[in-house]
Amino acid sequence: MSARPDEREILRALRARGLDAYVWEDRPDAAYPPHAHASIEHRWLVSGALRVTFANREAHLLGPGDRLRVPAGTTHWAQAGPAGARYVCWSEADGEVEAAADAATPAPESAAGASSSGP
Repeated sequence: MSARPDEREILRALRARGLDAYVWEDRPDAAYPPHAHASIEHRWLVSGALRVTFANREAHLLGPGDRLRVPAGTTHWAQAGPAGARYVCWSEADGEVEAAADAATPAPESAAGASSSGP
């Protein structure tokens, strides 16, 4: 099992590129009803688990180190795992964010799980 992603390093790298990244924490089993965002949203799990389900019923179970990109206007809902979830969040209005996220990605030996990029 790999080490927990370094939250401070992720925030530093994203903010150094001008992104308004922040940390969000969900209590155990917290649930979010169906909703959509006006911008592209990113989630990078630091600890716990988060299941994100889309209107087409495609579901992503995220664990530490996993990333998810949610396109603007995409209806989805989410539920934190039994231990809750802690993740780095940021939004994008254009295509410049992926390069910043890639630059913040820890080396494979320090990342817990592969990055996932969802719909």
